[in-house]
Amino acid sequence: MYTREPNSSIRFYTNMDENGIIERMRITGDGNIGIGKKLPSFKLDVTGLINTSEGIRFPDGTIQTTASSSSDTSSSSDKILAEQYIEYLSI
Repeated sequence: MYTREPNSSIRFYTNMDENGIIERMRITGDGNIGIGKKLPSFKLDVTGLINTSEGIRFPDGTIQTTASSSSDTSSSSDKILAEQYIEYLSI
């Protein structure tokens, strides 16, 4: 798909309600993707819950598989093993 129109976007619609078709996703001309958002501000901008089966990978290579909590129940040996694994991955 291509357009020469400035500030154009690709839009994906599904279903119909009393107001017509429903926009579900948009890719803006500057490359931002909005799911449930008509004006995404980030490369991926989502309204609603995001589900992942393996976690989220960050630019530094770390992977978060669970939410952090204020009460850290992991043992110091778990933390050392995790740090060693991250060092191993960066070799």
